[in-house]
Amino acid sequence: MNNCQFLVKSLATLVTLFCLNAIAQEEQSAAVGGEGKAEAGGFIEEVVVTGSGGGNLTALETSYGVAILDADDIRKGSPDGLADLVDAVPGLQGELSQGETNTNLNVRGTQGGFNSFISLQEDGLPVQYSPFFSEFELRHDLSFERVEAVLGGPSGIFTAQGAAATINYISRRPTEKEGEANLSVTDYGKFRTDFFYGGPINNNGWYGAAGGFFRHGDAIRDTGYTAFSGGQIRASLTKEFNNSSLIFAYKRIDDTSPYFNPLPTSTRNPGSPGALPGFDARSNALSGPDVRVIRSKRPDGKIVARDLADGNVSKTDQFTLSFEHDFGNGFSISDKARFSRIRTIAHDFRGGPDSGLRNAEDFVADQLAKLQAAFPTVRSTRLVRVNDGRVIANPSTLNGNGLLAIHDLIEYDRQTDNFINDFRLNWENDMALLTLGLQSWLVDTKSGNSQDQYLIDIRSNANRYDVQGLDAAGNVAGRLTDQGVITYGSLDNYGGLETNSQNIYVNAEFSVTDDLRIDIGARHEWGKLSAFGEDLSPNVPIAGGQNNNILADNARRWTRNGKIFTGKKDYQTNSLTIGGNYAITDDLAVYARWASAEDMNFVNEFSFYNIPAFGTPPGANLKLSDKPADLTFAEIGVRYLGERISGYLTYFDTEHKNAGSIVASRTGAATVLSADTLANGIEFWLDFELLDSLWLNLSGVVMDAERKSSGGSLPVNRVPETQLRFTLTYYIGNFEVFSSVQYYGERNHDDNTAASAVTLPAYYQVDLGASFNFNEQLTISLLGKNLTNEFGFTSANFRGIVPSAAARYNSTIPGRSFMLSANYRF
Repeated sequence: MNNCQFLVKSLATLVTLFCLNAIAQEEQSAAVGGEGKAEAGGFIEEVVVTGSGGGNLTALETSYGVAILDADDIRKGSPDGLADLVDAVPGLQGELSQGETNTNLNVRGTQGGFNSFISLQEDGLPVQYSPFFSEFELRHDLSFERVEAVLGGPSGIFTAQGAAATINYISRRPTEKEGEANLSVTDYGKFRTDFFYGGPINNNGWYGAAGGFFRHGDAIRDTGYTAFSGGQIRASLTKEFNNSSLIFAYKRIDDTSPYFNPLPTSTRNPGSPGALPGFDARSNALSGPDVRVIRSKRPDGKIVARDLADGNVSKTDQFTLSFEHDFGNGFSISDKARFSRIRTIAHDFRGGPDSGLRNAEDFVADQLAKLQAAFPTVRSTRLVRVNDGRVIANPSTLNGNGLLAIHDLIEYDRQTDNFINDFRLNWENDMALLTLGLQSWLVDTKSGNSQDQYLIDIRSNANRYDVQGLDAAGNVAGRLTDQGVITYGSLDNYGGLETNSQNIYVNAEFSVTDDLRIDIGARHEWGKLSAFGEDLSPNVPIAGGQNNNILADNARRWTRNGKIFTGKKDYQTNSLTIGGNYAITDDLAVYARWASAEDMNFVNEFSFYNIPAFGTPPGANLKLSDKPADLTFAEIGVRYLGERISGYLTYFDTEHKNAGSIVASRTGAATVLSADTLANGIEFWLDFELLDSLWLNLSGVVMDAERKSSGGSLPVNRVPETQLRFTLTYYIGNFEVFSSVQYYGERNHDDNTAASAVTLPAYYQVDLGASFNFNEQLTISLLGKNLTNEFGFTSANFRGIVPSAAARYNSTIPGRSFMLSANYRF
């Protein structure tokens, strides 16, 4: 039996189980006079406001894939960033290994990058047009009520750039006064305070709400300096009229968090990567005090300092205005407008190809010819630590692993002005809901990407190193690095992009009978791109660097030269969907959905300016494209709301035509592999009340996913085909004890391309938590994550693979950690 047959038979079996349970429940209700059923767990009975023109249907009644994470779900998981939070939703697979931001999120096997094909929203309005770095704009705190996720279907109708999914953070706006505060501290030294307060301001229809968080402290991987600092404030003011409402909301983000690029791991046993001697990627970081500040030299000799301790900096001012009015006779309008001024500065410490992890003894020996070419009197080489001048007599034993690496210290500075307006006209009666909308975007983004390279060792908080060339008398005749800097200007990019996108959309929802609902939607987008990029010159001399014995400051590898290239392109996208929901009983429904969606995917300025590290020659930037990604989604599912069991099962089929996947040759030169990404599988979310005080949740996805091309079939990079989650919650008086076991199947299996020649093994993550309610107001909680200190690998290094190497770069989940928190409601 193939996987597809297995999935279909599994779905049929579970549908039958739901039906039998529903019939038994109806018979039991009839026997006792038809009294109401007991309230079930889960979100199936909750009203969904995302993916519909009206937002008046429960999850049981919708015709598309949806999941809701409420405050309790989020509290138990205590997620670190968006990817960690929505990884709990079946079909959304997030990489949470490298930090809260600069993450990847995939939907139902689609092959994108960052958050491609996903609309990240706040109160029904997208936070950004481009998926690139969009997760920087959403940080969960107590000011949010819940998170809704819509997969496929209408996601590509109600917004551009959301073909595969919409993730909607929904704010708390209470009509009665309420407040909440939360204090937490981790065992690795991060402190965080969350707060919220809201309610009526007077008796004239005015309401207010304010909340946010502040944090400060260290990262779970030791950086040797403060890694977290800052926070977020959100506030809203609401006025309710007889037939209208007006909401003004403001958000300020001023926050810093760390980022960890794929880190060195031991691959002597390829099937079970692990810690290197002297470096454990679960708890160690290469960044540290000695490599923290780089003093980059420009061609005129000017020094520009960059500080790793600044981390991933996010500074945002976001203003939102929402208006709704009901004209009566079924007609209503709504208009939501948002302007954001966003500044993101990403500092990270990044390795290149796996071949850049070098045996220290061999590396030092290999520099002899290079130093002799520059300084003819050199006769021998030695390795020297920069910070204290210590000579390493035996480099092969350095830190127990004998490794050196060339690492980029990167500063990516991005500034965006983002405006969106979404206008809707609705008409509704007992049989239909018709929505006509116009969504407009104006986006202006500019960014620069500066990089320089250090020569470092592999240990927690790496040290800088130099290779010195000695003459016959043992005197230093030449130096490979400038205080550890081996290359100035490994990148020096600058560019910008203006985007003008106009979208008209229509959605119609019909109640054909009391039991059958059908909806159909379409969207058409007209877009204009206007981009610029600055050209680069190679090997530009550094003033004053030619008359010394330092090789590294002779010239910069790449330097912006002031020559600007410009480009313009018009594009259009179309999306169409149709779906239906049929209620078999009051508690059991089936639904089906088909959608065809086009999406501009990775539209951002980073795509257009010169990137020589990816093989682009100078002057060949601005390859603007008017070709959108073409995706097709189909799904059929069943939902059930019972006394002891509730949940859903969905069979899905995804086609992503001509998906681009970055791959690398064994020399490290990157290319883009074009293939069709195909995936089909089952998603499920099931809540069981095993006993009056014992609840079990089972959720996950099991799928077949492949990149299919004329060259054959390959796995989808970085995506596990099996992902399962088991959560058990037990209530004992005022105590609540909960545990979660997550299983991630192996990644990149059976692949012979350089992009993923490393098969990453399956792993489990075990979390355990407990809460004690002192009274209705105060709760104390303790949470332990990754209790078994599992090595869980989420990706290999796409910049170049050396399959036989004993050490390679991999992304791994953080190690064991604990958090203590106190929550007070008033």
